Amino acid sequence: MGSKIRTVSWILAFVFLGFDLYLWGGLAITPVVGKELREQASLRSPLAATYLFAGRKAVDGLGRQDASVAFAARQIRAGVLADPGPPDTVVQRILAAQSATGSLCYYGAPLLLLLSLALHVRRQKPIRSFGARG
Repeated sequence: MGSKIRTVSWILAFVFLGFDLYLWGGLAITPVVGKELREQASLRSPLAATYLFAGRKAVDGLGRQDASVAFAARQIRAGVLADPGPPDTVVQRILAAQSATGSLCYYGAPLLLLLSLALHVRRQKPIRSFGARG
């Protein structure tokens, strides 16, 4: 039973992380808000800055820039990417305009990674005797 829970938590953590990297990688290269978002995220939200940096590298490595930008446009409420408003509030506006799935993945990925690590460390380990190998 414990191994199934660990497996599910690892799978969910990596699915959420993949979603975040693809979404925020698309946001990082979006023409209107990308530069402002990258600049403000490093000051306002370390988690968003991490997703933007790693997501941009992942999207560039996969060669999926256009698809990622289109995905980000579908996930963020209409109008926010076209008119980001004042530069100092662009991170908060993007976070507020996320879909429910985006918000769940944004906060869920790091929590599930920590949970998965904790479950992995606390897993039941086999007992080793002095004479047996295995």
